[in-house]
Amino acid sequence: MQNHRARWAAIGAAVAVSIGAGGLITFASASGGAASSFTPITPCRLLDTRGGGLATGATPPRAAALGQGEAITIPARGDFGKCVGLSSTDTGAVLNVTIVNPSAGSFLTVWPADKDKPLASSLNWVAGQGATPNQVTTALDPSGQFNIFNNGGTVDVIIDVVGLYEPAGSGGGGGVGPQGPQGSQGAQGSLGPVGPIGPQGPAGLMTAAIPAPSPSGQFPSMVLDATGNPVISHYDGTHLWLLLTHCNDPACGGGGDVTNVVDNTGDEGQYSSLALDASGNPVISYYDATFGNLRLAHCNDPNCAGGDETINAVATTTNNDGEFSSLALDSNGMPVISYYDTFATTLRLVHCNNANCSGVQTIQTPDPSPNDIGEYTSLALDGNGLPIISYFDATSHSIAVAHCDLPDCGGNLVQINPVVVSTPSIVEQDSDLVLDGNGLPVISFLNTAGVAVAHCADSDCTTANIRPLDTTPGAKSFTSIALDGAGLPAVSYFSGVAGPLKLAKCTAADCSTSVAAVVDSQSTNGQYTSMALDRNGNPVISSYDADVADDNLVITHCVDPFCNPHLIRVITG
Repeated sequence: MQNHRARWAAIGAAVAVSIGAGGLITFASASGGAASSFTPITPCRLLDTRGGGLATGATPPRAAALGQGEAITIPARGDFGKCVGLSSTDTGAVLNVTIVNPSAGSFLTVWPADKDKPLASSLNWVAGQGATPNQVTTALDPSGQFNIFNNGGTVDVIIDVVGLYEPAGSGGGGGVGPQGPQGSQGAQGSLGPVGPIGPQGPAGLMTAAIPAPSPSGQFPSMVLDATGNPVISHYDGTHLWLLLTHCNDPACGGGGDVTNVVDNTGDEGQYSSLALDASGNPVISYYDATFGNLRLAHCNDPNCAGGDETINAVATTTNNDGEFSSLALDSNGMPVISYYDTFATTLRLVHCNNANCSGVQTIQTPDPSPNDIGEYTSLALDGNGLPIISYFDATSHSIAVAHCDLPDCGGNLVQINPVVVSTPSIVEQDSDLVLDGNGLPVISFLNTAGVAVAHCADSDCTTANIRPLDTTPGAKSFTSIALDGAGLPAVSYFSGVAGPLKLAKCTAADCSTSVAAVVDSQSTNGQYTSMALDRNGNPVISSYDADVADDNLVITHCVDPFCNPHLIRVITG
């Protein structure tokens, strides 16, 4: 798997909120940003667009499905739909939003009626999907209204209101008084039974900070540890150091995250690729730009703390030998690394003879072609420990796959097949490879036409089913792929248009249907993406924000498989 590839924000279409003293909430879109408090109500139906629905709702009254690109306005005060006596002063509402009978894949956006429609969604679906609900929290405009928008096809919408937000002082002007002195601690009670897990509430806007030696974030490579917490190797382009960040929770926001310098002996850390050994300690391959060599660092603890890691030069035979590294550990914990020899313009592979890659190593050339081959390497080991490598052939403008017949790729029966070949005007590149449950390669790649996935029909990739995922205008780059428990691919990538960090999620195993969505609309974030899926199949994405004022590592933790909503965390210096 190719891995050479966080400001907290709740990215949802509804509302941004912040938690204040006394559990009060400030709505960013409420008049004056005044604090509001939540009041649950007996659920009632504001809107049902089905012809035989129980409430028509909307302004004007509505009893027909929403069309493509259509928006309607809905009051959430007074008597409306099947709701009676809703507050005349509410500033926000908690809604259960359900879509029914969708004719095409689309999304729904909910937002305050006095604001511009945001570039985000509140609910996503595919054509023919069954009734699908989601809980949405939205602010209201000064007259108590909100909007809904359907992006494509036709769809019926049902909206029930289950709670309202009221101005904090509306109950008599008392507001929140000063905090009293803390009482003495009482005796600890007995432990009660564990209750059921409740539904996830709406995401809020939160901030946090962890120390890092400097602004840094290039070439991140990310894996999840045994508890699902991100571990990321990355390059500090200011000090020219290799760094490692180990988060203390799945979203890198609960405090206790650490960032340590792994190698600062020269210009170290570009094109890093990360794996964890059996003890959870990071093993990192990377490029030494000072001497033009491939290096390997094997940390002696999960955080690479102490500055006493084992570091060895792996490939030292030529200059500029070690870019685009991709690393995996075999069943004995020995590193296997594919990389690009810039001097010889060829693909190389080393299967280390010990866990630290110390001493003299045997380096092989899996593809003896005279072409310029080996950039954008991505490596996985099959069930027999044999390397399967995807890489870029710059001469023939193709993505190729090499399946070795020996663990060190030293045999004479290496199977080499071009997966996709294009004319010089459409250069196929930037491959990332994973193996499905049957050991078949699944490869994401990019070209001037967009983002695509190739699903190989056999382990040698003699033939492949190729599907486009995103053909919107603009060159794209930096792809990373992962498969969920059902074998459905998800691909993160950098887009050259508005909303540069994007995610494409296949809704069929062959990617014949898929949904592409903006993850972060900030124009500079999304380079060098590296993605993994958490235990619920939700994407966790590391990326680089190239803004001159930022130059940061960014972690995005998605709350659902389509990355809506999601939390964005910037790891700053």
